[in-house]
Amino acid sequence: HPALPIDPKLIRHRTKLQTEAGIVLLGNSITLTPGTITVEVDSQDLLVHAMDDKSADDVTSFRIEQKIAGLFGEKGTE
Repeated sequence: HPALPIDPKLIRHRTKLQTEAGIVLLGNSITLTPGTITVEVDSQDLLVHAMDDKSADDVTSFRIEQKIAGLFGEKGTE
C-alpha cells in the first residue's frame, strides 16, 4: 500500500562479537526481529535490511549483541 510508513534501508553493522557461534546467533536474532533481516555475513560485518528507522535502531543499539556476548562470556561489546 502506498501510504505505508516505511523507509527501507540496508545497514552495514560491524559486530564486536568474536566467536563464530555468537555472530551466527546475532544474525539469526536480527532476522527474527520484526522489520529486519540479515542479508549477508562476512566475518564480523553484517548487512541488514531494515524496514524503518525503529527497526534499524534495534540493530545499531547493540542491545541484542550485548545479550549474546553475555551468553558466550565475551567482554568489550559495550
